[in-house]
Amino acid sequence: MKLISRMGSAWPALIMLGACSGRDATIVDLPFEPAAAEPLQVEAVTLEQARIAATVFDAGAGGTDGCVSEHPDAGTPPAEPDAGSEPEPTPLGACLSCATERCSLQVGNAIGLASAAENLARITQLFDCVIGGDWELGNAIPSTSCFFADPAQPLGSLLPCYCGSTPLPQCLATGPVDDAEACGAEVEIASQCDPVVASCVTSSGSNPEVALGDALQLLNCERAACPAECGFPPPIEE
Repeated sequence: MKLISRMGSAWPALIMLGACSGRDATIVDLPFEPAAAEPLQVEAVTLEQARIAATVFDAGAGGTDGCVSEHPDAGTPPAEPDAGSEPEPTPLGACLSCATERCSLQVGNAIGLASAAENLARITQLFDCVIGGDWELGNAIPSTSCFFADPAQPLGSLLPCYCGSTPLPQCLATGPVDDAEACGAEVEIASQCDPVVASCVTSSGSNPEVALGDALQLLNCERAACPAECGFPPPIEE
């Protein structure tokens, strides 16, 4: 291979081309006449010096198939930025926090691991109506809930939710005139009565084998163990 210098020295050509090949090189110097300058002397370059230069410029290049040496990290994808840890879940509100501690059995049976999927679905539908769509946050039962609609039962009852505007004596005998009022349909579904008759629905509240019974047991425990946290008014002193 011939190395040609037009710079007055064989070194520039040697450095440019010597690094691209490990073969023997022949240095050819072309005359260069700069204006108003004395002729430059050609340096004597040995084959051994060419090989040394080639070795230095090839170091780390991984081969001599070209003059471009890739960066050792070329082709390595950049590290993924740390997305950070997932946000912590919202803590339970005061009512369910208290009930989980003091009514663990009732919580488990109604909305916990002991509640089968169908049972949980019925209770969820009932509580969505009675307490509100965000009941799972664990906050208190709203004072505007049908659960507190009967002034004669200030500590709460599901009967107003079941009967709606139907007078209580009539509702207990034949059921609500319109189960679309209040939460009548949700109470009937949770009772799991078939056929749906008033006597079955009202007695289902004490049956722990059905969703309505599980829901009422949880509400009763919250009334006794977590009254302030769950929105129950203090008992009226006589």
